[in-house]
Amino acid sequence: MAPKDSGFPDGADTIADGLRRQDVEAAERAADYARPTIMAATDGESASRSFAGAFRIGRDSNCELRVTAEGVSRVHCEVYWENDRWWVRDCGSTNGTWLEGVHVESAPLQSRNALRLGRSGPVVWLSIGDAPADRADTPDLDPYLDRYVKGGWTDEPSGHTMRVREAFDVARKHQRRSHLLTLVAVAVIAVAAMTVVWRWRAEQVEAARGTAFDIFYSMKDLELRLLRLEDRLGGEAPGSQQLESGRERLESLSSSYDRYLQELDLIGDDTPEETLLILRMARLFGECEIGMPPSLVDEVGRYIERWREGTRLETALERARKGGYAGRVTSAFDRVHLPPQYYYVALQESDFRINVCGPETRYGIAKGAWQFIPGTGRAYGLRIGPLYLEPRPDPQDERHDFDRASDAASRYIRDIYLREAQGSGLLVLAIYNYGGTNVRRLIRSLPESPRERNFWQVLLEHRDRFPKETYDYVLNVFSAAVIGENPQLFGFDFPPPLTDARVPAS
Repeated sequence: MAPKDSGFPDGADTIADGLRRQDVEAAERAADYARPTIMAATDGESASRSFAGAFRIGRDSNCELRVTAEGVSRVHCEVYWENDRWWVRDCGSTNGTWLEGVHVESAPLQSRNALRLGRSGPVVWLSIGDAPADRADTPDLDPYLDRYVKGGWTDEPSGHTMRVREAFDVARKHQRRSHLLTLVAVAVIAVAAMTVVWRWRAEQVEAARGTAFDIFYSMKDLELRLLRLEDRLGGEAPGSQQLESGRERLESLSSSYDRYLQELDLIGDDTPEETLLILRMARLFGECEIGMPPSLVDEVGRYIERWREGTRLETALERARKGGYAGRVTSAFDRVHLPPQYYYVALQESDFRINVCGPETRYGIAKGAWQFIPGTGRAYGLRIGPLYLEPRPDPQDERHDFDRASDAASRYIRDIYLREAQGSGLLVLAIYNYGGTNVRRLIRSLPESPRERNFWQVLLEHRDRFPKETYDYVLNVFSAAVIGENPQLFGFDFPPPLTDARVPAS
């Protein structure tokens, strides 16, 4: 069979083959050059180790990164380069490999990673760096370029050198035609790409938001399961490994979620501080901050402005400060693993007046700072006094005892949060305000899932069935809690009520 024509002048085939081999070798060197190094450090190490290729992690002395802690397998996992990125793969370890709190068999690595060896084992911190700026082994090609390409040598070229130069001249012509066609194609592609690039970006952001939602509601599901497990075990069950492991897992998921929001900039670095505080408060009340309707951010701002129009907020908080109520409420809600911001429920209910009595209703007369009706107070262990049918304070009624009533309120709110509200703190406020009306029936009609039973979903699909009084109640409590985190930011001259409010347990 005749040899295939290389396209070079007669006698240049051998040279062309050599050039092709050089191109392949150069491509391989370029790929190796572009691969970013990966830095690895274990807990307790002050220095990191750098790896340019695959490495194994485990107890075995042959592992490139040796970790001898208890629970680590001999060869626990492997970090390797594939498809232009770094990956981690579990090597059949006994206790599993966990990446950012998620159990994985094989997964791609991000720029910064927490790799845990076992559910509660040691952490290996992995950081992917930039490619090196230069390499010492780069060959010096200038002499060859001068002789064969540029013609820079002054001696008489040999016949071999002339043939090489002729081969390069032909190659250049082919390259120029190829480059011209490539430039035209690139221009066409660039014009077409401009029409779809924004659509692609929007799809990427939407996909990232979907992943963030998945992580958030995985956290909510786990949180509710832990609270129910705690109920079955009778509260703080000493030595409950299952509870401790679950809380560690929840903390890890929360950290992963925070890093995900930060790395993808889903909220935005240019977001005003007031908006960031509103979103943070939504998170504290158990709602997904990136799901908060944008119009509701402005709505909260209007309710904050209403608080500024009068002195009710300052007066009530000063009354609570003198009574030392913030620390006592914080302790009560700490015991049930809920945020102390429910403190502002008592503000909305009574302005922290412990002897206040509400109007007569078909459910009885509400009394005390938390405005318990007789039936609810009795259900949560409060002694109801003989004057329960009269709208005046009763010294024998424990609804007027701030500590006992706060303890009962924390347990009542926890039960609503865990069951009817499915972890939605703002639905808790709605039920607390109007628990005996259609609001409760509306909430109970939603699927028993945090993703589908939350305040945002109610506003999206059932706003017309939500009473204005209840809506005002929820946003009054919520906006007061926002102000309380940083009063000066909103023009108030009092210290944050819940700062350093925790008191030692007696």
